[in-house]
Amino acid sequence: SGGGFVTMTTGMGISRALGARWPLVTQVGSSSGGAWHALQFFYSKEYFEAITDPAVPLDGIVSAWGKAYQAVLVEAVASGAWWATSIDAQSSFQPQCLVAAELIERFVAKFTRTFFFPVQHWIGYTTAMLSPAIPDIGNATFASRAFTGLSTATLVQGLTFPPDAWLSTKGALYTLKVGLSETRYPDGVAFGGEPFILPASYVQPPEGRPGGWLINDAVTGLMAESDARGKPTSAVSLGAAPLLAHVVAASSSFAGNFASKSMTDVLIEFLLKGRAKRAAAKACLPAGLQTFAAPNLNDGVELPETIAKSAENVGPIFTEADMSYRLMDGGFADNSNTANSIAQMQKDCDAGVPSLDCSADTFSMILVSNGRTSVADLFSGGAPPNTLKRSYLYRLGNVPSPTVFAEAPPTGWAVYANYTNDLSVYLNASSQMYSRNASAAAGALLNTSTTSYSTYWNGTVTTVANEWYGVRAGSRVNLLALTSDYPATQALVSFPGVYTEAYFREFYAPVALNEAEGAMPVIERWLKAVGLAP
Repeated sequence: SGGGFVTMTTGMGISRALGARWPLVTQVGSSSGGAWHALQFFYSKEYFEAITDPAVPLDGIVSAWGKAYQAVLVEAVASGAWWATSIDAQSSFQPQCLVAAELIERFVAKFTRTFFFPVQHWIGYTTAMLSPAIPDIGNATFASRAFTGLSTATLVQGLTFPPDAWLSTKGALYTLKVGLSETRYPDGVAFGGEPFILPASYVQPPEGRPGGWLINDAVTGLMAESDARGKPTSAVSLGAAPLLAHVVAASSSFAGNFASKSMTDVLIEFLLKGRAKRAAAKACLPAGLQTFAAPNLNDGVELPETIAKSAENVGPIFTEADMSYRLMDGGFADNSNTANSIAQMQKDCDAGVPSLDCSADTFSMILVSNGRTSVADLFSGGAPPNTLKRSYLYRLGNVPSPTVFAEAPPTGWAVYANYTNDLSVYLNASSQMYSRNASAAAGALLNTSTTSYSTYWNGTVTTVANEWYGVRAGSRVNLLALTSDYPATQALVSFPGVYTEAYFREFYAPVALNEAEGAMPVIERWLKAVGLAP
């Protein structure tokens, strides 16, 4: 599921817990921080082998990962990497907005202080962050790059399309127009024409089978309608050969809402006080904020290796000609990407994929989630399938409900692991690690001792039809749900990174180890109960 490094390292722990059972796995769905783990697990031989080898200490793997990540961050700051630029230069792109520049700076500072992360060019950051494990991530495509890690399963990475988006700082605002089958939608509109966030996934099968996009079968095409006079509506391309960097950046673009005027307007209303201040900030958008969202790059566009930040080089890294739209975190729709993952299982069965036994239309699934709210969203009792609900992340827009199970949300969860950490000494020693705008209040919030509980539930559930995620009704799912509640206030994505190695060693490594040791017996019992292990 989504959750940044907490879910990435939780994923490392659960992957270790599966151990020798990985040949049983036919599909891995992921979103956001979980997508970081999944991409490395499939495309890095060293990462995959280290995590699945019980002889290699897991905490050492996580600590080493943090050390490599720290080196990336420190080098980026020292060299002025293009993805590490701040909002300052971006806000100067619009001369008429100089008066509001300080206001926008404060607005972005408030957001980044909340999440302890001020880097703006998201696709560059995720590419650099994952490059120690996947060195060619910036130019490798799903079509050209074979799996070198887990090579026997299908990878499904969830993402979303915002209802509207800026492609560049000075450019037009584009509104997403979803073309629909006349048979299913005779009036040509969905949800009464109300703008909405569109869920999708990129799917890459094993064994050399071609990858592709998973989106509602009723969608016949996507168009971007410009608000600029005389500018024609353009097609939103679903690339035949997207970059690894393109998809994983989109899947984890948790601040991608800043590329959308409608979603950012909602956030401004929430964060800024005073009508005049809100109006001034809105009038100066996008002010460079659109780069928080991943660009939907056209086929053939690669990421720049090095572009130094300087007074002479503050222009856009990608132009509107390089992309057809922008993309956001899959967590805006379905934080665990469960719905699309089930849809792909069903599609593979319906297509008669030889390696699958689909005779009983029954699947077995382990759902790993940071928190139970996104799990509850999959069950009945909330917004029905094929209706709109507020987005899971931040509630800034409407999204098709991800409900795919007929049953009510699970109750009777049992604890499989607990972890108490006290980072006060470490955090006090590194109180400036978050950003130059770190506040005393934020530091006080972090300097606490917390006990986190990881819980599980298992049972058999039944799918309901949900066309916006591609799920058909009637499949039985043997479900093992594993949830954790590690505090978001301590799940840092730290920058500029001089304390990163220690933080991975002191917090994320114990998280991974805690998950592996606690989940292993639960998983083994469940595998035996559903007939997948003797």
